Amino acid sequence: MAVRLQQDCLHPSGLTVAPLVAGAGAASLASCVAHYGPLFHGPAGVCVPVGVPLVFAVAWFVWQGEGRGGRIRLSG
Repeated sequence: MAVRLQQDCLHPSGLTVAPLVAGAGAASLASCVAHYGPLFHGPAGVCVPVGVPLVFAVAWFVWQGEGRGGRIRLSG
C-alpha cells in the first residue's frame, strides 16, 4: 500500500520547517541539560529524553521531503 502525502514545507516567513523542528529538539535537549545537568541526573531526579531522537527523526524526514519539491512518498 502506497501512501502519498503532499505538503507545503515552507513557513509563511519563507523558512523551511525542518530547521525549526530540529531547533525544537535541540531546545528540548538543552532544557533537560539545564534542569538535570549534563549527565541527565541531579538532585531533581533523572531525565531520559526519549522524545528527542524522535523529533530529530521527524526533522530529517521533513528535510528529505523538502528536497523533492515538498512531496513525501511512503511505500510499504
